[in-house]
Amino acid sequence: MVRVIPDGPWNEDVFFMLVGNDGKGTAVPSGDPAADALIERLQTLPGFDNEKFIEAMTTDADQAYVVWQS
Repeated sequence: MVRVIPDGPWNEDVFFMLVGNDGKGTAVPSGDPAADALIERLQTLPGFDNEKFIEAMTTDADQAYVVWQS
């Protein structure tokens, strides 16, 4: 999922959340050097919702956007 928090534009406000079936996971800030490669890889997954991803990346709402599920 993409988690947006209202801390921008000077603080990190977009995080890519990767969560397993056990509820454990990690958050990758969109400003992380690996974030672009991560998104490129995620976008190749079947069923990745690019429209939802674009919505998440263009808002300042305090919200989580599910862009892919296995």
